[in-house]
Amino acid sequence: STYDKNKMNVTTLNIPLMLQLDFSDNRATENGFNMGIGGYAGFRIGSNGKFKYRDMNNDKVKMKTNSDFFLTDFQYGLQAQIGVAGVNFFARYGLNTLFQENRGPELTPDVFGIVL
Repeated sequence: STYDKNKMNVTTLNIPLMLQLDFSDNRATENGFNMGIGGYAGFRIGSNGKFKYRDMNNDKVKMKTNSDFFLTDFQYGLQAQIGVAGVNFFARYGLNTLFQENRGPELTPDVFGIVL
């Protein structure tokens, strides 16, 4: 069989703990500059996978499965944030591996994004 598409979704609940510096005079009325650094910890609350492939008869097969995929349930790492004019950019660097030891590739989750 030949895989056309594989997709894994992981839902985690993360709790940040950061020291944040705000350089605006009045945060409620002014969109100033802020930055923060610290850590985070989180728990995996769900994961699933979607797979599209062709079987031995060359028929298309779509499959969805709920599984832990040998992912670690607890994640932790470092986090930084910088904000300008009400838009915050953040980055997270995982300090433990995404998969359980000897159960998958040694990957650490790195995440970045925007908070509006």
